[in-house]
Amino acid sequence: MSVLGFPKDEITRRELALTFRPIVRGTGAVGFVYFLFNGFKRMVLSSGPEVIFLVLLSVILSGVAAFIWWAAKKAKTPFHLEVCSLVLSSTFFLNANVHLLFSYEQENLAYFILMMPIFAAINPSLRAVIGGVFACFASLIYFVYTNQPDILADYVSVSVAGFTAAIGVSMLVRGAVVNAVRAGLVAVQERERAVSLSVRDALTGLPNRRSFFLEMDKRIDALHQKAKGFVLTLIDLDGFKPINDTYGHAAGDQLLVEVGQRLIDAAPEGSIIARLGGDEFAVLSDIPTGTDSAVDIGDRLGSALAVSYNVEGGQAEISGSTGMLICEDENLAQKDMMERADHALYVSKRDRRGETIVFSKHHEKEFLSVRKIDRALRNADLDSELMLLFQPQYDLHNKRVYGFEALARWHSPELGLVTPDLFIPIAERSCHMRAITQILLTKALEALSKMPEDIRLSFNLSAHDLMSPTAIDNILNLIKASGVQPERMEFEITETAMMVDFDTACRSIESLCRVGCSLSIDDFGVGYSNFSYLQRLSVSKIKIDRSFIASLLDDPTASKIIRTLINLSDSLDMECVLEGVETPEQLAVLKDFGAQFIQGYLIARPMPGQEIQGYLEAVDSGEFDRVDTGAELKRRQTR
Repeated sequence: MSVLGFPKDEITRRELALTFRPIVRGTGAVGFVYFLFNGFKRMVLSSGPEVIFLVLLSVILSGVAAFIWWAAKKAKTPFHLEVCSLVLSSTFFLNANVHLLFSYEQENLAYFILMMPIFAAINPSLRAVIGGVFACFASLIYFVYTNQPDILADYVSVSVAGFTAAIGVSMLVRGAVVNAVRAGLVAVQERERAVSLSVRDALTGLPNRRSFFLEMDKRIDALHQKAKGFVLTLIDLDGFKPINDTYGHAAGDQLLVEVGQRLIDAAPEGSIIARLGGDEFAVLSDIPTGTDSAVDIGDRLGSALAVSYNVEGGQAEISGSTGMLICEDENLAQKDMMERADHALYVSKRDRRGETIVFSKHHEKEFLSVRKIDRALRNADLDSELMLLFQPQYDLHNKRVYGFEALARWHSPELGLVTPDLFIPIAERSCHMRAITQILLTKALEALSKMPEDIRLSFNLSAHDLMSPTAIDNILNLIKASGVQPERMEFEITETAMMVDFDTACRSIESLCRVGCSLSIDDFGVGYSNFSYLQRLSVSKIKIDRSFIASLLDDPTASKIIRTLINLSDSLDMECVLEGVETPEQLAVLKDFGAQFIQGYLIARPMPGQEIQGYLEAVDSGEFDRVDTGAELKRRQTR
C-alpha cells in the first residue's frame, strides 16, 4: 500500500474509491443543506454590510457541495474522487475562515477541531487528510494568535491532540477500509474461481460437462427457434490408459492438456470444446456449409490427436475414436442426441477404432435395438431369465469329453431369446455386467458340482470383469463358497478385453491363477495376436477362432495359420482348442495338422445342464464308436 496515497494495485485502488464514494457524496449532501441553512440564518438573524457577502458565500458553497455530490457519482478514478473530497473539504474550511474573519468568536474556533475528524473521514488518501488537517491546525493557531494570544498555549495543545487524533483515526479507518476492500476482493475472486470451477475443467481449462450441457441447451433452443442445427461430436482417446500407467499420472495430465489445445486448434471456428471427464471430450460446432463435411471435421480432429506427444519420460502416441451426430431433428431432446452420438462413438471404437462415425439412418435401427435391449435389461429379473447352455470340448487323442464351455442365454419375456453377442456388450456399457457375471457364475458352479470330477468348465469373463478388482474378488468368493475345486474352473478372456488395460488384466489373472484356476485366450488370431503377453501371463490354453475353421477348406492362408498356431501351442506347452468344427472334412484336416482339442456342432450342440450326465454316459458307454470322425455325434444331434 502507498503510505500517503492510494494502494499501488489498481484493483484495490478502484475498489477503495468505490467504498469512499458514498461517504463523499453523503458529506456533499450534508454540506449542501448546512450551507443553505447557514445562509438563511445569516440573512434572518444577522445585520451589517457583510451579511450580503456571507449569504452569497453560503449560496455559492451550497452549489459547490451539490456539484460535488453529483461529480462524485461520476468519478471514474480514485484521483477524481480525491479531488472531489478536497474541494468539498475546502468548502467547509473556507466557510469557517470567512466567518471568523468577519466576526471572531472564540466558540467558533471549535469548528476547526470538528473539521479535523471530518476531513479524516471523507478524504480517501492520507495525503489529503494530512493537508486538510494541517490547514485546520494552522488556521486555528492563526486566529488564536491574532485575537487571543494569551490562550495560544492551550489551543496549541488542543490542536496538536486533534491533529494527532485525526491522523490516527484516518489511518485506522483507511486501514480497516482497505482490509475490508481486499477481503471483499478475495471473496469475489474466490467466488469467481468457484464459478469457474463449476463450469471449467480444472486440468485443461476447457468447459466441463456441466458447462457443455448448458451450451448444448442454448444450441437446442436455437434449433427450435431459428431452425439452426449443429454438430455434436464425442471423442474418446484410444490408448490413454497404458500411457498413464507407463509414464505416470503427471505425464497423462500433460497429455490431456495437449489434447485439449489440439482440439481447440483443429475444431471449426466458433466451436465449443469441452472435457466431459477422464479421456472423453466433446465438441459443439456449426453444421459445415462449404466443401467440408462432418466427416472431414471429425477426421481433422482425429488427425490432430494422432500426432506424437512429447511427455515427461518419452514420446507417446494415441488416437481418438469419434462419434458424431448432425443435430437437425427438433423432436430430439438433449438426452436423445447424446445417446445417438455416444452410439456412433461406440461403433467407432468397436469397428473402426481411431476413425470417425457419423450417426445415420443405418445406425438408428441398431441404436433403437440396443436401447430396447438396454431397457429390457434394466427391467429384467436376471436371476430367473438368465440361463446357461453347455457345449462339450473333445479330446481327439484320448477320445473323451474333457470339459464344457458355459454359454450364456437370456430369455427375456419382452424380447424372447437374446444371444450373448447382443446383450453382453450392452450390459458392459450400462453397468449390468457385474450382476450378470455373478448370476451366471453361480449357475455354472452349481452345474459343475454335479459333473464328474474329471470334467472342467470354461467360463467367459468380460473386459468389465477383468478391469474390476471388486468383480474378481466376488468371483473368488463364489468359487470358494461353491465347494468346487478351483482347478476345475477355466476362465476364457479375449485379446481385446486384455488390451483395455493390460496391467490391471494381469493382476486380475494372477489372482485367479493363484487359487488354481486356469486361463485361456478366446478367439485367438482375430484380435491383437500379440504373442508377448503369452509369456507374461499364466496362459494354459488358446482357442482358435471359428472364422479360421469356417474357411479352412477354401482358404490356404487360414489353413497355414491354423497349422502354425497348433505347432506354436505345442512348443509353448499349451493346449490348443479349435472352435466351430462342424463337418467331418474339417475334422479330418485338423487331425492331419495334429489337433487334439476341438469344439463345435460336429461333436455336440450346446445343451442344458440336465442333459450333460446322459450325454457323458452315452459317450463313455461306447455308443458313439465313430466319435473320431464325428459322424455319429453329428447324426445324433440332428435326429
